[in-house]
Amino acid sequence: MLHQTLGKAWSCSSHASHEIRLLLEDRVVRRKELKSLKKVKPPSQPLSFTITHKSPTSCALWKSAKIEIIDSDREADKENKTVRFKESDTRRFGQGQQSINIRSIHGLTVVGGLCTAFRCYNRFGFGLDDQGVLYETYQAEIKPVCCADNLISLQELLLARSDKKCIIPLTDQQRYRLSIILTSSFLQLYSTPWLNKHWNQRTILFSSTLKDDQLEVDLRHPFIAESYGSSPCQNTTSMEAKEVADDSANLLMLAKILLQIKFHDRASSISNKERASDPTTFDRVRESQLLNQWVFQERENLSLGHQNAIKFCIDSSNRTDADLWDLKFRQIVLDKVIVPLVDELNYMQGVT
Repeated sequence: MLHQTLGKAWSCSSHASHEIRLLLEDRVVRRKELKSLKKVKPPSQPLSFTITHKSPTSCALWKSAKIEIIDSDREADKENKTVRFKESDTRRFGQGQQSINIRSIHGLTVVGGLCTAFRCYNRFGFGLDDQGVLYETYQAEIKPVCCADNLISLQELLLARSDKKCIIPLTDQQRYRLSIILTSSFLQLYSTPWLNKHWNQRTILFSSTLKDDQLEVDLRHPFIAESYGSSPCQNTTSMEAKEVADDSANLLMLAKILLQIKFHDRASSISNKERASDPTTFDRVRESQLLNQWVFQERENLSLGHQNAIKFCIDSSNRTDADLWDLKFRQIVLDKVIVPLVDELNYMQGVT
């Protein structure tokens, strides 16, 4: 719904296309265990996304805006899961006029074009309701993110060796945070065209700056970029997108990314074999074998959480019932992949 609404809202006749960036954020809700037996209240903050845009005809700075999901049925998670995924029913989009009438009572303005809204304000927020209607809701102090023009892809970051003085090695905590952010965003955005047919390291970008001959990468704010045309975009339907998506390949890619983040500064005979293979073809059996060999080779250097998470992704890629379009299966992936990494990061930070 977010992708569809943004596509329609960029229907600006003044510009041929609009480049926007969607921030990939850590959307894992952590439930702190209290010493008392009081119930933990569910999070009061609504789900939100941060987008960044720069006018295609000016040298103005990038501007950021937050889009909050409003009027969603945010029920308390009675099953005590870390994160619950919820997708809106597309059949409810026809109730847009009713939604507009309700919203007008509260004095909220429906957004006709995002390009105009970005020109008028420096810091602002939108509300997106469950009928796919976008509103101007508030002006906020939003720190601009994803705003640098000097970019580096996840692929370039992971292939960089720590012996190169221009690259600052990742700390252990940075590796965990990056793995959690990318995996949670991958699961939440999987059924949208943001991730296209295949998820890979080239589509994930970071802002970077050069200081004292060292490249500082903003690891806290990875993002993906999208281009919207001047006319309302013809979005790929869910069924069409599902037909071209390859769950097996994407699960193996997730396992590979987790391994590469963990060992990004170390040479591996397995990764060398991958570089020598044909990059234009995907051989699931060979890819699975190489990743299993990599896990076995590094078994003494992998934590239990990392090992179980990566093995789960590899094993699931070989299952015929593994369907990333199924919210229940995505919840299983979250429990098996993200939760162990969050627990280990909390232990590392001394969080109980």
